[in-house]
This record gives sequence, C-alpha cells and structure tokens, in this order.
Amino acid sequence: MGYFLAMISPQSVFNFSGDKVKVLDSGWAFETHLKPGAPYFDGHFPENPILPALAFLDLAQLVLAVAKSEDCVPIQKLKNAKFFSPVGPDENLKVLLSQDSQIRWRAVFHAKEKACELVFEV
Repeated sequence: MGYFLAMISPQSVFNFSGDKVKVLDSGWAFETHLKPGAPYFDGHFPENPILPALAFLDLAQLVLAVAKSEDCVPIQKLKNAKFFSPVGPDENLKVLLSQDSQIRWRAVFHAKEKACELVFEV
C-alpha cells in the first residue's frame, strides 16, 4: 500500500483515479470534494474537523504516482511543510504538483484559499 495511514484508502476518500489528473505546462493537477464523514476527519477534531497533514501527504503521493507513471512512489524526505488555512469537510480541494529537480517535488493545495504547501524528495 505505502500510504501513511494504511487503514484509510486515500483513493476512495479523495475519489481518485489517474485519469482525473490533468497534465499542465506547470505540472499535474487534481481536484476533489471532501465529503463530510471522511475517515481523515475522525478525531481531528471532533468539534471542528480539519484535514490533517497526513491527508495532504497521501494526496500528494497519489498524484506523484501518476506523474511518474508508477503504482506508488514513496516519499523519502519531507523537506518543508507550510499550512496556511484549515480545510474542512464539504470543501473542494485542489492540488498542483510540480517537479523542482530530479528528486525534489512541490505540492500546493488550495481550498477556499491557499491551504498547504509541501516540498519533498523521492
């Protein structure tokens, strides 16, 4: 499997399939709707659920696998993670993945506004 929370299927939570990833001049893009009750929101936080960091990593890894035409590409090192605004249930989430170098990648996430930026190595 290779995703960070093995008990959660990121493909089903994010309604992900490789053919929904758009190839752009600037990288790869994917958009999804976060359903209320998605398992990532369980316990994070019950009164005010927000998408945890691991969900952003899982989604970046799914898009990365499509970009590299592989089943699963392990993220070797998270170089930087910035969180700008929380993302909750019933929001649309967009990710743009770009390649900075041969091993360094950047994933930028937007919901209502810029939510997160991850820089990682594979």
